[in-house]
Amino acid sequence: MTRFYPNLPSNEIYDSITGFPGDDIRESIKKMQPENPIDALLKKIPEHWVRVLYNKIFNIEFSYKMVNFYYKDGFPDNDGPDLEAMNDDMFCRKAMFDYFVDVGFYTIQSAYDIISHILNSKYNMKLNKVYYSSVIKELKDKDNSLYTKLVAAKTTFNKTRNDFSHNIPPSAMVGLVTDIKDNTMELKEPDYISAKELKEGFSTQITDLDSILAILKTEF
Repeated sequence: MTRFYPNLPSNEIYDSITGFPGDDIRESIKKMQPENPIDALLKKIPEHWVRVLYNKIFNIEFSYKMVNFYYKDGFPDNDGPDLEAMNDDMFCRKAMFDYFVDVGFYTIQSAYDIISHILNSKYNMKLNKVYYSSVIKELKDKDNSLYTKLVAAKTTFNKTRNDFSHNIPPSAMVGLVTDIKDNTMELKEPDYISAKELKEGFSTQITDLDSILAILKTEF
């Protein structure tokens, strides 16, 4: 069996991939970072959550660079991959692009979960199930000013992010089973999103996350 391994960017090429939309994110997180345990107690922000969030941003940037690397290397993909025009190297690049887009969207979702834990702790919400929408809802009675700002900072590409996290990734070309009768499966085409749209949507999601953290930076 022939195996194909992906090309990886050299250090020089990796460092040359710039334009990360979240360059200000780290500065925002540093503003949230307690300087010492007493400061953490006063602010009610567990330091470990802030550190985890910082690591999530690093992982998002890594995925961003890898997505751009494999996209630039190229594979035919408009309304869907042109399978007849793709050679083995292109299949490999497409697979790696899909992998890092998947990881990137998933990690952004995870970053919002970490933000939720920070808010849950800071405002002593004592929620058992901590996720972004539940925390934002609870925040309305705790800090209406912050609630209004976060609600106004609408995020985009939410369905795509949700599909990557919980459903069939929109980058996958697989038939969806909608019904089974008499040993016959009824299929429909997936809601495929092109590589160009996914790359741009991923960047937009990073920018949205940046705007949320910029708001929190001013409040903490």
